[in-house]
Amino acid sequence: MKVGGAMIETNIRIVGYGEQLHLDVRRVQMHMSDTAPDLPEKVCRSLRFRDGLAAVSHLSNGVPQLFVLSRCPLSESVLEGDDWRVELADVGQTRLYVNEPRNAGLVARLIERHLLVQLGQHTDLWTLDSPRIWYEAEPFMVKDGIAATRRFHISVMPIKDEGLGVVTYVSTAFFTVDTVADFFDESLPPDVREQRQWRFEELSMRRRGQKGTLLYDLRRSCHKCYFEEFLPGVTCATTDTPPVHGTTYSSLHNYYECRHPYAGITTADPVARVSFPRLDRPLPVAANRLRLRVMNRDVPDSLKQVDKIPPQERIQLIDRFWETVGEDLLGKGLKPGLWRPLSTKIACLELPTLLFGQGVELPPPAENTVDAYRTHFRSRLTTLNRAGCYYVRPTVERQIVVTYPNHLERAMVDEFSDGLVDRLERWTGKRLSAERLPVASIPEAVGKLNSRGMGMVVFIFDKREPETYYLLSAELRNWRIKRVTTGELTRRFREHSFADMNALDVLEQLECVPWTLATPLNYHAQLAIDVGVDRRYFALSLLVCRSQSHQTPFWLDSLICPKPDDRETIERILLRDQIVKLCGRLLPRRPDPIETLLVLRDGRESGEEGDAIGEAQTELVRMGILSSDPRVDIVDFAKRSLKDIRLWEHSAHGVTNAREGTALLLDSRTVILANTGAATMHQGTANPLVLSATHDGVDMKAVASDVFATAQLNWSSPRVAQRLPVPIRRTDQILEERRAQEIRGLR
Repeated sequence: MKVGGAMIETNIRIVGYGEQLHLDVRRVQMHMSDTAPDLPEKVCRSLRFRDGLAAVSHLSNGVPQLFVLSRCPLSESVLEGDDWRVELADVGQTRLYVNEPRNAGLVARLIERHLLVQLGQHTDLWTLDSPRIWYEAEPFMVKDGIAATRRFHISVMPIKDEGLGVVTYVSTAFFTVDTVADFFDESLPPDVREQRQWRFEELSMRRRGQKGTLLYDLRRSCHKCYFEEFLPGVTCATTDTPPVHGTTYSSLHNYYECRHPYAGITTADPVARVSFPRLDRPLPVAANRLRLRVMNRDVPDSLKQVDKIPPQERIQLIDRFWETVGEDLLGKGLKPGLWRPLSTKIACLELPTLLFGQGVELPPPAENTVDAYRTHFRSRLTTLNRAGCYYVRPTVERQIVVTYPNHLERAMVDEFSDGLVDRLERWTGKRLSAERLPVASIPEAVGKLNSRGMGMVVFIFDKREPETYYLLSAELRNWRIKRVTTGELTRRFREHSFADMNALDVLEQLECVPWTLATPLNYHAQLAIDVGVDRRYFALSLLVCRSQSHQTPFWLDSLICPKPDDRETIERILLRDQIVKLCGRLLPRRPDPIETLLVLRDGRESGEEGDAIGEAQTELVRMGILSSDPRVDIVDFAKRSLKDIRLWEHSAHGVTNAREGTALLLDSRTVILANTGAATMHQGTANPLVLSATHDGVDMKAVASDVFATAQLNWSSPRVAQRLPVPIRRTDQILEERRAQEIRGLR
């Protein structure tokens, strides 16, 4: 689609024949030893690795069967695993059409699995922990002991009016050049060995409560595992291994000789103990076949920008991938070029009018250009400086404690503190002060602060130990904490942008509202629901944002609650009660009833969560918080775009990110939304969100418009567009804070 002379393009290739695409497949019955729900998928994996066949499972009258992509009938066969056995019987050929809604997903999965089989058989790409993610054989860059490797995420999906699309997403993975054996080399002098082990701990994030993810490279296959411990003095000849598939081996070296002779393991190779997914106990392995996976955010500064792939380079990498793989896909081929959606599928959402203190408004840009948008974002802080906050909490703290290591120059701390106070006074209209608190150590600072009870602290610390961040969260639970490292302060304390950024963070923690939205939203309120990454807690955040004529036009509040299990879903009664509890906090303000509510489930609403929301709705109507006949729509909210879709613009000036607010309407229930874009992004490609309605009848363009609008409450970074709407951002923050408080084993 053309937008102001530009053409929206995606990282999708359309499969030939479009909506007329069909597959001739074999229908196979399964006679299974048990009814385990994952057994059909185990059979599909076995067919893939044993016979190179793509297969998918499907329920027919409640009975699972297989569709297998094969020209020839399958001979009757038996597949077995450690604890299962399945007999297969071919019952004939059938034809699946992609334009039949019940079969579109099956056709997509079959073609995706066929493509993955071809990648394994005909390229030198390799996989690690996902059959959809393929790594290049060699790194494209090595710096500071870290190897950067390109990887390609492959998926196939039905696309309305187009048939099937193959999504090719490019990303970067980082691994250490040194193996675990190198990091723990016992032949090195003690001081060198200690330094290497410290670097291992830092890169693996073990000081931050992580185990450390490892690449277990056996040369012909790679596997993901997690570091448990290095075994000093132990070699592959002197340690044994548990029985494998019923076979006992005399030593770990004997195991490698019999099962993986190509791995090149010797009797003298050192040993580490690691844990594997889905295995209940750690196992010994050769330490020189283990390399550390380094998370993108933890790579050295020399590699920080390597994973920021701009659209033009992304296109070149996708083209190179398909040149390597070839475009003959089951004889269907791929249509030329990357998919450019029709204009009917693209929405260019407008920025809302922002409302500051004293009734001052900042309207959206008069022109829908990147330059006009960039100017608008820069005007947000200028307007805040002129008009002040929309809302200041009456009991806002008037004193900010600034604690810092006593070796820092006091004049520098004073200049930084004065800058914070000046800005906070200007924005809040209140008199504030900063108390400087020099300390000799972090424990001393924690002790002095906790003796005071609670408040707002700007905590300046030396970033020598990464676990300090988590230690402060755990020890200062009653304090609002803004963290600043001595390195940042020393380099940037005289920069206006540095003072602005820190003051804005403090302002938000003081629960002041710099600005709200003057433009009416389609939904008067948004309720965000999110489960933490460790599934121990879930969080709720309620945003009320409506016209100033309402009683309680703006409200933002959150809560966090422990989960009794480690499932992704939230138990019905618990979720219902916490929704009612959070929304009930509105009652003292005597709000006008909320007529429209958008529920954003971060992840996928499942289990009985829909019932919980419905029961909470009934109770909130009874309490008068919701109107007597409210509209409540539930939308799944994913931070990663569906199948890793990316969007950009082609124009006469080249390839650039799409403008903020560009939305791709995939179908009646699904929208890909880019909240960030060309006006404020200077590196990489915008990472969209995916919004999926859980039921028909939801106006997804209206949903996308509201999510884009509430992402403009970017109070901590006014000059830069943010990906997440503020209620989702709040649930993320409190879950991360609680996770930091709960981390054990800090050193």
